[in-house]
Amino acid sequence: MIGARLSHAFVFAVDVERVVAFYEGTFEMRRKPTPDSGFVFIRARAGGADNAVHGLPPHIALSIGIATPPQWRNETGRDPSVVAQGRS
Repeated sequence: MIGARLSHAFVFAVDVERVVAFYEGTFEMRRKPTPDSGFVFIRARAGGADNAVHGLPPHIALSIGIATPPQWRNETGRDPSVVAQGRS
């Protein structure tokens, strides 16, 4: 039987380090090193899905306002990646 599981979700961010700090502090996720400073992969400690945090290009980041307190954005893209598991 072939199964599928969530591998990771892409999170697009204006401030990559701030988003990574949130996931590290709130969910105890750990940073996995990458050679690209605009991309950070953070791994869940207890297994499950990981997050890939991507920095937005500057011309797009400038068009996004950050509210305090944070507000939900309906126009925000979400991109989960699913991995199929082999037959058992």
